[in-house]
Amino acid sequence: MQSILDKISLSPESDLPSLLYGYNQSTAGAKQVLLSMLRPVRTPSPDQHMSVEAVYQAGRFTMIVARVPWPRGTQSAGFQPIIITGDAGQEQVVGYVLPFDDIFPLMQGEDMASVTELSQWYVEHYGQRDGRGL
Repeated sequence: MQSILDKISLSPESDLPSLLYGYNQSTAGAKQVLLSMLRPVRTPSPDQHMSVEAVYQAGRFTMIVARVPWPRGTQSAGFQPIIITGDAGQEQVVGYVLPFDDIFPLMQGEDMASVTELSQWYVEHYGQRDGRGL
């Protein structure tokens, strides 16, 4: 799991599209939104790294609770939920607490049930921790 966090935070900007689930099926406008959603978890300096706090899996999706040592927009340093899918080494980011809005149309049936389970787990375990959760 650490390797996907490192890819998200340290990969060159040109690699970001390959890290986003559904990127190729998205419109040009949605692609820009998806990229902008990933940018806040990119490290402001190469000596800072996200680290794995916890992992929870449901169906073909995994929630990584990452500890992020830098502020992200209006969020201070703290926990960041990251939902991923894919085989080891080929993981892609689906969203944070829920799928990114532009990815929602790709979620149906079992996939949506799995993502909802991950979201509920995160809120139950991290949503109230010192205001750092959501």
